[in-house]
Amino acid sequence: MSTNEQDAALLRLVKGRAESKKTMALLEQELRECALTMLAFAEPLRRLDLASYPPEWIDKGVSLLSPSLAGKIREFVSADQKLRELNATAMKLGID
Repeated sequence: MSTNEQDAALLRLVKGRAESKKTMALLEQELRECALTMLAFAEPLRRLDLASYPPEWIDKGVSLLSPSLAGKIREFVSADQKLRELNATAMKLGID
């Protein structure tokens, strides 16, 4: 591999790590916001008599939240795995 090719590979690695770190920070913030929103929803639920609501209403509300949250969690796990791999490669190359 020529010096130019090595430099290009290192640059791709550094850029990839920076992008992954940015993605992780954004996903962490989104998950924190989801958690705060869920807490905001949960607080009034404590004061409600949930038994007086039809179960299908509750199921519908939960099903609307779950796919979005599950998707964010899957995206976070995937981004974390990618960053770990990039970090391991960087350590092998002596970048970190």
